[in-house]
Amino acid sequence: MNFGSIQGLSVKDAEPIFSPPPLVLIDVKLDSDEGERQEADLPDFVLRDEVRRLMARLDELKDGTIERIEVRSGIARRIVIQRRPEEAPRC
Repeated sequence: MNFGSIQGLSVKDAEPIFSPPPLVLIDVKLDSDEGERQEADLPDFVLRDEVRRLMARLDELKDGTIERIEVRSGIARRIVIQRRPEEAPRC
């Protein structure tokens, strides 16, 4: 997806769980042709910093729920993590 969000993604042992499947919301621009990402046809490519940070967050979370992953231009840009108050980091 180029633009949209993934909601309610369960995480177990730092791995995303797709059963039950998360809700996928696709944001479609009607005033332009988005096309596919260039990387889609490449056998190998460098991961963006945002993807590496997402993987690091999964490692930190271990078990839990990602309420929302915001995707822009085909890249996960923001995440909202569900935690209980006692699990939340102190600021």
